[in-house]
Amino acid sequence: MMTRSWTSPTYRGLAILAVAALLVTSSGCVLDFLAVMLHENKTPAKYSELNESKVAVICVSGSSVYEPSSAPSLIAHRVEELLQLNLKDIDLVDQGHVRDWIDHNDWDQMDYREIGEGLGVDKLVAVDIDRFELYDGQTMYRGRADVRVAVFEMDDNGKEKVIAPNLPMTFPKVSTYSISDMSESEFRAKFVEYVAHNIAKNFYSYDINEDLALDATMITQ
Repeated sequence: MMTRSWTSPTYRGLAILAVAALLVTSSGCVLDFLAVMLHENKTPAKYSELNESKVAVICVSGSSVYEPSSAPSLIAHRVEELLQLNLKDIDLVDQGHVRDWIDHNDWDQMDYREIGEGLGVDKLVAVDIDRFELYDGQTMYRGRADVRVAVFEMDDNGKEKVIAPNLPMTFPKVSTYSISDMSESEFRAKFVEYVAHNIAKNFYSYDINEDLALDATMITQ
C-alpha cells in the first residue's frame, strides 16, 4: 500500500487550501504560515520571446478612452511593471510614450501593426478587454472581465500570435465585497491588479501557488 507523506503534492495542496480558507477571517501569522507552505512549483511561460526585445504594451476596451485614469491604461501600466520585474532583459516602451503616440496620431482603431510600427518595437503585446465590470447587483462588488491577449511580432512582418483567445476572470472567485466595506476606487485597484497579474504571467515562468497567495492576500487586505 502506498503511503503519502506531508510533502506530497496531494497533502501540500490540501494544506494550502485550508490555510487559504483561514485567510478569509485571519491574517498576520497565518500569512507567514502560508509563505512556508507555498513551495516553488514553476509553470513555464506561454510566450517566452519578450526578453531581449523592445516591447510595448497596449490595452484597449471599446467602452474606454485610452487615458491615464482609464481601466485599460491602468492595466497596461501594471502589466508593464510586472514584465519589467520578471524579465531581466526586456526593453519596455513607457506607457507615457504609448499614449503620446496615440494622441498625436488620432489612433482610434485596433490596427495594432500600425502602432507597433509607429513605436518602433520588436513585439507589441495587445490586450483587448471585451468586458470590465465591478458590480454584482447594486450593493456588492465583484469584478468580471473577458480578455484577449496577443503578441504582434513586428520583427517578423507583424505576425500575430494569440496567447489567450478568451481569458475570463472573476474576482473574488467565490465571494463578493459589500460596497460598505470599501470605495469603488479601492475595489477597482484590486481588480486591476488581479487582471494585470493574469495577463502578465503568460510571459514569464511563475510559481502556480502565487495565484493562491495573491487571491488570499487581496481578500484579507
